[in-house]
Amino acid sequence: MRISDRFVRILFWSIVLLGVIDRVLILQLTIGYASDDLTVIWLAAQDYSRGIFHEPFFYGQNYGVMLEALLAAPFVALGADPIIAVPVVIAFIAMAPFWSFAFYYFLRKEYVGALLFAGLPLLLPPEHGIQYTNLNGLAVLSLFPWVQRIRNNALSAFLTGLVLTAAAAVNLNALVACAAFGTWFLFSQSKKPKLIGWAALGTVPVLAAFWSAMQFYANRPDGVMNTIFDWRFVFHAEGIPIAFGQLDAHFAWLFPIWWPNGHLVLWALVVIDIMLYRKGKMASTLGLLAALVVIVLAFGFPKTHDGTGSVFFPLSRIFLAAPLLLGWGIAQLDLQGKGRQFFVASIGPAVVICFILRFVMAPEIFASALANQDQLPLRVWPVKLIREQCTTIRESAIESEAEVVVFLRVPDPQFAQFMAMGCPVCEATMPPTYMADGDRRNWRRTEESTSIRSRILVVGGDPGLWNKAMEGPFRIEELREADPVIYLVHDPGVPVESMVELIQHHTAE
Repeated sequence: MRISDRFVRILFWSIVLLGVIDRVLILQLTIGYASDDLTVIWLAAQDYSRGIFHEPFFYGQNYGVMLEALLAAPFVALGADPIIAVPVVIAFIAMAPFWSFAFYYFLRKEYVGALLFAGLPLLLPPEHGIQYTNLNGLAVLSLFPWVQRIRNNALSAFLTGLVLTAAAAVNLNALVACAAFGTWFLFSQSKKPKLIGWAALGTVPVLAAFWSAMQFYANRPDGVMNTIFDWRFVFHAEGIPIAFGQLDAHFAWLFPIWWPNGHLVLWALVVIDIMLYRKGKMASTLGLLAALVVIVLAFGFPKTHDGTGSVFFPLSRIFLAAPLLLGWGIAQLDLQGKGRQFFVASIGPAVVICFILRFVMAPEIFASALANQDQLPLRVWPVKLIREQCTTIRESAIESEAEVVVFLRVPDPQFAQFMAMGCPVCEATMPPTYMADGDRRNWRRTEESTSIRSRILVVGGDPGLWNKAMEGPFRIEELREADPVIYLVHDPGVPVESMVELIQHHTAE
């Protein structure tokens, strides 16, 4: 029986609606929590909303464009709370590439591609929806299908080069998809060298901006607290067989329906590539082949092996483009006849079943991730707890008329990071914050290495440190004995950074 286009359109909008509901449910589950990295994006969104752009990348790093903060900034400027605006934006950009390709195919009346892309986020396991890191580069790729619709071929080619380069520049995990789309474009336009030239020209603005950003940090080497352009980016061929021995970890939560077997997404791409070759679609074949080559080569870089099995810092974040490529590859097959009818008839029930399973499983998965954070390089805390701690600290700062609030990394460096970055967002009247021995904000490190303050609120430190510090050269007043401990240092006569060093030196003797 032939399935009518009207039925397909109703099915498409139903799946999109389910996708919106699913995203709202997951957002409701996660919006009350934040990682210490997310507090940096809160702060950046607040800074950007005020027209303040301290650095081109993630504060303290020479990589990682904070696209989430840029997109949230207009809403923050209009009065939105960054703590709410940022996760809402992240929820949107997580869906943006899937919905973008879905609507692109829908308008072209290529309903298999439309239904597939609309349904893919729901067909993936709940962990994929819960994790919210490294989505920004893929969000840029949501522009890719639309620049192909531009009638001016030269402009379309120029924007193709610009979008693909920008996606990779924003986040290198988009490179897998960029390789596929870029190779497809080059071979589909191989008889039109002028268009390839326009595409190459489109890469120039992004490459120039990226070079300028790297020069920014090259001129300020002390501003780089974290980088990936070190041993993590040195190729080691022995990493490839190691990765092939743990493919389920590298591709966790990236294969639809059969969730425990994430590695199948890699083999599915291989099978689809073979099918495209047999159909004579060489540009698409070479595109997927290029992506597969990039995946294999990526296995040789230590950065690819930097991750965990937690949704908060997953190993599979490096290959988040895989489901997008899976959808694109299947769409290129252009299913017809019985294959098309079977797909259309089965995707609706599959999406509904997976939607229900995601709804049921997500809370337990998220709770388990929260309870098992010991091996992570970051922490995830309740936003309520962050706000409460910031309020307590602000009250002490206001009452003591402190000019700056300094957080010590002892006994808990994550606490110091949360407070230094989160409190300026949570408490508008908080004095400037500073995390001694490792603040991501180079401009704050510079300021506190030269400015002399008369009243300095210091949060953190163990009892032994403060007992000895009381006997040192500074006049120190204990303001809070309970956790977090808070002390006020009066007229140290030296900049904050020097004061902290002197206290630590004195207590070490």
